[in-house]
Amino acid sequence: AGTHDQVVATRITTVSRARRSGGAFVFLSRLIPALAADTTSATAPVAAPAADPTVPARVVLHTAPSRSGATPRSVQVLRVPVPVEVPGKHTVRWTVRPDPRAEVLSASDGVIPASAPNSSRAITVVTRVPARAAAGVLPVGEVEFQADTVAVIVPIELVIDRVRRASISAARPSFGAISGQPLTLSVEVRNLGNAPDTISLKGDVPAGWSSVREQQVVLNPGERRVVNLTTKVPFASGTTAAYPSVRALLGDSVIAEASLPVQVDDPSERHRAVGPQLTIGSSTAFGDSVASSPAFDFGLLGMITNSVSISGRSTYIVNEATVDRRALYRAGAYLGGTFLNIRGPGWYASLGNTGTTISTLTGIGAFGKGVLASGNRGPVSGTALVAAVPLGSGVQVGGRADYQFTKASLGLAGSHFQDDGPAQRALDAAGLVGTWLPGAGFKLSAEAAARRFTGGQGTGVAVGVDRVTPKDLLSAQYSHSPGGSQAYGRALNEFSGVWGRRFGERIALQSNLFSSLDRPPVTGGEFISNGWSVSPRYALTPDLAADIEVRRTHFNSKNPTGGAFGSTELTTYADLRKVGGRWQWNAGTSVGSTERTTVLASGTSVAISAQRIGFNAGGAVILPRAVVSAGADYSTSGAGSGLAPRQARLVLGASRVRIFSGVHAPLFRANLELTSWLGDRPSAVVARIGSEIPLPSQFSLVIDAER
Repeated sequence: AGTHDQVVATRITTVSRARRSGGAFVFLSRLIPALAADTTSATAPVAAPAADPTVPARVVLHTAPSRSGATPRSVQVLRVPVPVEVPGKHTVRWTVRPDPRAEVLSASDGVIPASAPNSSRAITVVTRVPARAAAGVLPVGEVEFQADTVAVIVPIELVIDRVRRASISAARPSFGAISGQPLTLSVEVRNLGNAPDTISLKGDVPAGWSSVREQQVVLNPGERRVVNLTTKVPFASGTTAAYPSVRALLGDSVIAEASLPVQVDDPSERHRAVGPQLTIGSSTAFGDSVASSPAFDFGLLGMITNSVSISGRSTYIVNEATVDRRALYRAGAYLGGTFLNIRGPGWYASLGNTGTTISTLTGIGAFGKGVLASGNRGPVSGTALVAAVPLGSGVQVGGRADYQFTKASLGLAGSHFQDDGPAQRALDAAGLVGTWLPGAGFKLSAEAAARRFTGGQGTGVAVGVDRVTPKDLLSAQYSHSPGGSQAYGRALNEFSGVWGRRFGERIALQSNLFSSLDRPPVTGGEFISNGWSVSPRYALTPDLAADIEVRRTHFNSKNPTGGAFGSTELTTYADLRKVGGRWQWNAGTSVGSTERTTVLASGTSVAISAQRIGFNAGGAVILPRAVVSAGADYSTSGAGSGLAPRQARLVLGASRVRIFSGVHAPLFRANLELTSWLGDRPSAVVARIGSEIPLPSQFSLVIDAER
């Protein structure tokens, strides 16, 4: 370091005499590391070339960026004034150098005359913001202002607003269930926003079905993931069709909902006449601007023999280019996803659109067009899958065989998954799976597998412990899957734990803990998410209960090029709810804080903190001829939370309104929803009315109107 002192000190003096301004310090901060890097001798300083006193030195200064807010899919007109470091009353030449990621529509250079007034000493830069611009700072480019021997460079940046959107849809066209047996419902969640987000999934199932545990999934912009939700169909439910739904929430707001058609088979009704039934339906939609192509759907359901059932669905669209899938979906026509399921005593087969999870380490979420078969005979059970990937090319082949002992099981699993479509992932794995029931309600599980994937290979390990009693719930799972989500795994490292206990008849407590680390070997980067929640519950009466939940979630996404984006949310919910009886009501509040951090590739860090508070109340009364309900909520959110600063909502509704008596009397329903942002933007009003009119010969007419 001593060898650098003389050279550095000499150059600092030269720059200080040339210009004493704030920009010089920025220039020096960039100059000193460069001088240290240019040193070629560890024992003697490098002599600076002699300056020509007749040629003035050119001084280049850098100033703070010129920033402006923007939204995706917009055109921004930016005014960049001439920096104060540029000498006044001089002709200024300027040049715009766009960033490779930006589109600049205005001129790239020009001249500001010396006679221009101070109010006109500025330039205009017009840029178009991409529709998929990520939240955070978007570099537009830099402007160089040149006057005499002084050049000042001003970076231009846009701060892209955060957009929170998501979609949810059924992963399959329909699901099959057997009364008294567990049922796994699969939904595909996609982040349509421009920043990583945490999406909560809540399931609403028919009365009598076991409740669905709420799940959270962290997705990057554009990322989609299939999430499995587990419930159980009660015994003696009858062979029928059911339509549970799954809601996707961002914070407290429901942003998407999906209805999942389920065909329930009740074995106790198999004494009925044997023979499958084919149902053919036709649907179409039309409007004032474009016609919609009709579509036909075929449903097959019934018993082939007294012990073998069959179910399937297929569709035919006359013209794919003009079909209105959304309108037909509202009419109950689910297009796409052809499948055929056959189930018998101890075996099951699925053709067409099908999928399964071989095991935690040998592949989860394998799905495509192919064949799935599973069965058991005595203590031996097995599963096999052969399918083509839905998009692109590739094949998914996997299988598993288990042998059941008295209190333990041992199995082998293997897979060869190759997806050459947009996902670009592959996995060859073979593993050993085992479980053990030591008693006292405990179940221990373990798995080890060798995994080879695009970008590397390694040995995966997964262990778990579960205990379920009438008063206790315990579950802890850990897995290490080399290759992570890019190799048909959940993540590189993942841990989740649930503990719950009921204290007497009134008090219950449940807590959750999760942590996930994923490093995709091909695309790079790092994705971290973790969180916890504590939920005590106290029942004041059999129908009245108070719930409190404290939840904290954190995630951080690091870009392979060096940038990062993270978010930490801490929220407390309190709710008082009365269920059962003629009157039902609830009242609650939520208080939370959000902290979001952005780290640019240059190392610059930006942190934003915001607070949020909300209130909600609602109720319903069951009358002999109608069900009347009302609800309201209000919330305030700080800047940077991604939510509206103020929002109030009022919902009024009435359903099953029976004005007339009789078997064929129509039922009416009405709903009014008012959302106000208290002057920040225009209010929104949604009104819906509808009726269902029974007709002779088991027909019915359904009419709905929405404004």
